[in-house]
Amino acid sequence: MFRHKRFSLRALSPLFSILLFASSGGCKGGSLSFPGSVDPGLSATSGPSLLTASGVAVDGPIVGGTVTVGQYQADGSLLPLGTTTTGRKGGFQITSLFDLSGGPISFTMTGGSNIDTASGATVSTPTGTSLVALIPAGDLTHATIVLTPFSSLEATEAQSLASQGESMDSALAKARTDWNGFLGFDPAEVPPSDLTQGPASANASGIYGLLLAGLSEFTNHIGQSLSLAPGTANPLGLLPLLEQDLGDGVFNGLAPGNPTPLTYYGYTLSPETLRQEVTAEALIFLWGGQNQSGLTPTNTDGILNGIAMNTGPLFPPSPSPSLPDPGTPQVTLSNPLPGIFVNKTIVVSASATDSLGIATLVVDGQSIVLPGGSLVGNPVLASIDTTLSPSGPASLTATATDYAGNTRSATTLFTIDNVPPTLTGLSPQNGGLYAPGCTGNPVTLTVTGTLSDSLSGPEGVKIQETSPSNTGVGATYTPVNATSGSFSFSVLVPANGCHTQTYTFSITGYDTIYNQTVLNYTVGVTS
Repeated sequence: MFRHKRFSLRALSPLFSILLFASSGGCKGGSLSFPGSVDPGLSATSGPSLLTASGVAVDGPIVGGTVTVGQYQADGSLLPLGTTTTGRKGGFQITSLFDLSGGPISFTMTGGSNIDTASGATVSTPTGTSLVALIPAGDLTHATIVLTPFSSLEATEAQSLASQGESMDSALAKARTDWNGFLGFDPAEVPPSDLTQGPASANASGIYGLLLAGLSEFTNHIGQSLSLAPGTANPLGLLPLLEQDLGDGVFNGLAPGNPTPLTYYGYTLSPETLRQEVTAEALIFLWGGQNQSGLTPTNTDGILNGIAMNTGPLFPPSPSPSLPDPGTPQVTLSNPLPGIFVNKTIVVSASATDSLGIATLVVDGQSIVLPGGSLVGNPVLASIDTTLSPSGPASLTATATDYAGNTRSATTLFTIDNVPPTLTGLSPQNGGLYAPGCTGNPVTLTVTGTLSDSLSGPEGVKIQETSPSNTGVGATYTPVNATSGSFSFSVLVPANGCHTQTYTFSITGYDTIYNQTVLNYTVGVTS
């Protein structure tokens, strides 16, 4: 975007003299620690001061990167101030002459390597790719300099605005406003938390770390879709395309003046790339084994939704932004099955899935008593005593809610039947007498009756003679309609000298789900 102003050794010799004098102990420069600090004796209006600036380069922490530092001058040129190298955790430090009343300070990192958060692969910074952070000079007194793909995009916007005639100071102020509005923090001055290394808070640092993890997950999944080697698709590879996209100040998936959409390994960039896609992948990261932060969708979902729904100037007015998870959960209520009759103890089984995870799964009931009023969990697996509920139609509804607030329900309708069938219309009547006439011969006793059930319906009867012998007796059952049927059974009664013998039977009637009623039936037979 900018041509570096060329300086001769003659022009720079005063600067080198001052630095040499300082390094030999001729004066004591201020020191910026992590985060930066400055010697209170140094004045921000007294011209260049010897200061030590500290920062960190992160995609995962970038080791061995070369950080080149410069300060923008009033004519738009960049005055070189020196170089340094990033250490084991991506940290760097440089001592140079900074003019705290001058133009923005540029930190540009090239080279180095990092461990990709999502894939665990070692990623070398591609040739031609750099991480850039621009900060107002006055912020050196209190800021840690942060170089990430997001700080680079903020710098890209500022440089684009400056190329259109704005001063670098005003261009940077506009870019900082836009990115603060989008992310909720300045990506060039908030050190991100490393969510793979331990606890983090749902503050700016935690959210920054989560977005970097989401960007890593996003590019890793692009690579997985094409069966690429782990780490082949990564944020540092995607960054140049994002910078092209933002070259006109708007994320729309197009390079300035080119109607052909930008693509990365077949993925087409869009206005949703940094909104919906990256925040959705950030949620996915929270459920993976790499997440050691203690952060969960519960305490970050609202913030991520706000980023995904951003309508600020970095994005075109259409298409409208959407939540990270535009879909609804899939809900399965596998037991009880719809339309069946149930009794006694039943098992309620429900589960839910969603591409970004299930926040809650709740099973509520109508005309069925559930422990605690409802069942909660994913999956839900519970034994329910239906005898605590009235017999008759009932239903269960499982409602799943994902972390974007989308819901879906599944309902099953069934009938509780804990009512046994009834035995009526026995002939001879219970306690009655069967006396066909004494012939001195054996007689056949035939008993008939009706089995009724208004819920699941009658199924059949079982007969057991209990006196004078204990013998099973065959029975015939004939359905009449859905709620009743007729039955009969016969026994041969031996001749008894025209005396009356009492016979006793146990008649058990069953409905279709094996509720049962038992009738002790007695009849006297004269033979």
